[in-house]
Amino acid sequence: MTLRTHLLAALFPAMLGTAALATPGDSRVLDVAMTRMPVDLISNVVFSQPSELGYEHLALKMDILRPKTPRPAPAIVFVTGGGFLHANKDRYLQQRMDLAEAGYVVASIEYRVAPLATFPAPIIDVKSAIRYLRANAARYHVDPSHVGVLGDSAGGYLAAMAGVSNGVKAFDQGENLDQ
Repeated sequence: MTLRTHLLAALFPAMLGTAALATPGDSRVLDVAMTRMPVDLISNVVFSQPSELGYEHLALKMDILRPKTPRPAPAIVFVTGGGFLHANKDRYLQQRMDLAEAGYVVASIEYRVAPLATFPAPIIDVKSAIRYLRANAARYHVDPSHVGVLGDSAGGYLAAMAGVSNGVKAFDQGENLDQ
């Protein structure tokens, strides 16, 4: 086992598996190369705290996949579907990872759902997530002038509504209204 393999085995035992157990004099050399862009996960970021049914400060969260790029990256707010009854931000992980590995910061969000919430609460939540990313662009390495929105099923509807309601003040509620 070469010095290079010894160092790798010491630094990355979980990644190398059995190579970490190689014995001195072993002639196998393990070369490890990074072939995919490294991506960081930042979980459960509270982006909005609306009041709902008399409860103040309902915490809406997002998970952010942030590629390690030298410059701020364009961002995508990912809105999952769920028939307006569920808003599980954990869905479609592989698709979100593909986007992050392509160089996008991807924020998968929660939003208020029926029967507790009614229209236009989910659209307000999507727009709030977009404003949050722009307001915190430096923190999450986002290019604030390049933020898109993408969704599946009910999330696709909300993504489209967020786009066509640009400039409609009735949907702009909450924090970061300067964004």
